[in-house]
Amino acid sequence: MSGRVTFKPIEAKLTRDTELVGKTDPYVKAIIGDKKANGRVCQDGGKHPKWNDSFHVKRRFEPICCIEVIDEDPGKDDIIGVGQIDLRTLIPKVPPKK
Repeated sequence: MSGRVTFKPIEAKLTRDTELVGKTDPYVKAIIGDKKANGRVCQDGGKHPKWNDSFHVKRRFEPICCIEVIDEDPGKDDIIGVGQIDLRTLIPKVPPKK
């Protein structure tokens, strides 16, 4: 099913802080096929960031969404963690029309 998937990150409990000085500035990235979108950065979120935003990713018929939690850094961002969501489990089954 094609359409738009909305993501509303709430919080994370990370196992590590990637910064030597200061705290991690994490954000969430969603990837569906070749489409990508980022949420807002939680400045100085450290290992327990909280967000209050939402963002959207368009999809066609891709069954899987990859989620990354990333630390924003000058130069190159660091991936903190990754996961996947099977989008087929989120889409309600619609009975065929008669």
